[in-house]
Amino acid sequence: MRQLRAHDELLIRSKSVFGNTGVEVIGSSAAELALRIKSEMARLGKLIKDAGIRDE
Repeated sequence: MRQLRAHDELLIRSKSVFGNTGVEVIGSSAAELALRIKSEMARLGKLIKDAGIRDE
C-alpha cells in the first residue's frame, strides 16, 4: 500500500511539473516501460533510416 501511495504521489507531482507541455504522464510497470522504449526505438530507427539521416 505504501508503494502504491508513493506511485500516486509521484504521478501527481509529474502532472504538475509537465502541466500543459503536451507530455502525457501515465503510470506503468517497468516491463511496460521497457516494451514502450523498445517499440519507440524501432519506430524512430525506421524513420531515421528512411529519411537518410546519418551520424556525423
